[in-house]
Amino acid sequence: MAVLVSYQPMPEGGIDEAAGPRCNMVRLERLLMVIVVSSLGITVMTVPGLRGGQRGGVGVRQPRPEGRTGAHEADSDDGDAVYYNSANDAEAHLQSTDATRFGFEPLHSCPETPRKPKPLQQLPNTDLARCLQECRNKKHCTYAAWGPSSCVLLHDCSLPEGATGFKKLSTPAPTAEGPTAIGNIRELSKAGWVTIQNVKYRNYIALPYDSEPVGRAIRVVPHEIHGTKGWAFQTVLGTFVSAETNGFLSGDRRQPRSMEHFTVEFIGASEEGERAIIRCTKSRKLVVGTKNKKMQSRVATQDDAATHFVIQAVPPPDPSEVTVTPNRDLGMCAHLADPILLFTSPKPVKGEYSKRHATVLANWKRLPCTEPLVITDDEDTLAATKQHHIATDNSVEIQHTYAQPTYRGLFDTAFKHSAYKYAMYSNSDIMYSTNLAETFLAVLKFKEANDEYRDAPLLIIGQRTNIGVGDDWEAGDRWYEAVEALEREGKMFQPDAEDYFLVSRDLVKWRDMPDFVVGGAAFDNWFVAKVVKSAKRVLTVDATRTITAVHMDHETHRACGSKCSHNAPKSAYNTKLATSNGGTARGTTGDCEYATVRTLRGIEVLKRNQFYL
Repeated sequence: MAVLVSYQPMPEGGIDEAAGPRCNMVRLERLLMVIVVSSLGITVMTVPGLRGGQRGGVGVRQPRPEGRTGAHEADSDDGDAVYYNSANDAEAHLQSTDATRFGFEPLHSCPETPRKPKPLQQLPNTDLARCLQECRNKKHCTYAAWGPSSCVLLHDCSLPEGATGFKKLSTPAPTAEGPTAIGNIRELSKAGWVTIQNVKYRNYIALPYDSEPVGRAIRVVPHEIHGTKGWAFQTVLGTFVSAETNGFLSGDRRQPRSMEHFTVEFIGASEEGERAIIRCTKSRKLVVGTKNKKMQSRVATQDDAATHFVIQAVPPPDPSEVTVTPNRDLGMCAHLADPILLFTSPKPVKGEYSKRHATVLANWKRLPCTEPLVITDDEDTLAATKQHHIATDNSVEIQHTYAQPTYRGLFDTAFKHSAYKYAMYSNSDIMYSTNLAETFLAVLKFKEANDEYRDAPLLIIGQRTNIGVGDDWEAGDRWYEAVEALEREGKMFQPDAEDYFLVSRDLVKWRDMPDFVVGGAAFDNWFVAKVVKSAKRVLTVDATRTITAVHMDHETHRACGSKCSHNAPKSAYNTKLATSNGGTARGTTGDCEYATVRTLRGIEVLKRNQFYL
């Protein structure tokens, strides 16, 4: 015979004796003693762990299939049913559970908003073990519920009326044998690494620029933004999936913020598995697969199969397959004929600018592939720069109305100062890492390998990361790691604010540019727009994803924000110049035809439509 102990409140009128042999119950303070009367005699079993004052009901069920022994119990404090073959089994195994053998775990309540029950199958007169086994064997069964007379198999979290037990099919740890289907949010939160495949077009949310299957793996990271809980999807390279402003998804953001925040909702089973829709939290648009194997975030309905994804848990990637070691060789550019002339024109080094100037110059002097140059006619700045043994040039074109240097004058002076083919203007408050040189070498390799661009002029730009750096900050011997740590802590600035321009000498006729004033608004966007819209073939590259550019916030920024200079009279002058000389449209980092990304093969130069998912 089999005994069922159900920790449910006893119904009014006592136990339904029609359900089986006559049973009597004696309740003690800490023990439940069950006396089972049958033709075989009387068996007394003691059930520990029942709280004082709690009532229980006892009934009899059909024996379980032969060969199955031991207890099959849910959480004894939650009112779930517990089945045993005999009183001895009950006494010996009350504190254990066989449910884990079937890949189940007890549920205290539905982890999701309950929906109308949609049973996949209902089995009459079955025990817990059979109920669990049937659910495990059925393709789309996620939950098993059972009551007085039946087992109900479900694919959503809907507790059927009268059910006394409710268990969820757990997601076992993935093995090398293959992926495991994810069917609800709770399983997703435990999964770790997954693949996310579009149902209609069969493409993946994954690294688009790696053909290796390992690039399909995505780590699901709980993420909260502005009080909204959701997920960030991290690639095998540590970067995050992002919803770009142009509607496409990319997989290369270094930090998860609002554009890297997504919500996931499971909407029901299908032949492919449990389907989910994914929504970009900021825009509220659904992620949609397309014919060209890309992913977009756009307005759509969940009835469209292109918005449906199947998520499967997969083994964590092998570290040996996904580890990409940055090039830290300070002599990596020794084979080049010329270095990059890295030049700037700082404000006079007084007060806080003195410390920041020294920190930046120390950083620039360590950079591989570069030769620093400071262009200024300020005596204090010249003296401070020479203490770092860095070259200076005081041939400065001054815009007379504002008594400040011009951008055209700086570029002209830089290319006259040396015969180098490449020069890079940078704001004087930005530090870099070794990946500046690594990116430059990757772009040169790309140029050499492509006839279309081998002899073409070059423009490399990118976004900066803002962070306050105290006067006591020290880079140390592993300075590149210290700078990259600042980048991870800081906040990336907007794509229409370019603070460095790595250019080839033949990019434009420098003296023909209008006399934009250094430090004023509009020049950066005007200059990028002029190059992007140029009639001649130019290689334009957005290096935001591979060049660390850490902007040291200073007191002026902290006092009135990062747009302080836009209120200055010289900014109004620059804006008027830009408007009358072609405008600033198409002047952001996103308007470059190419971008650099770090893949499993190192840094690569890819067309925009290649690095979108």
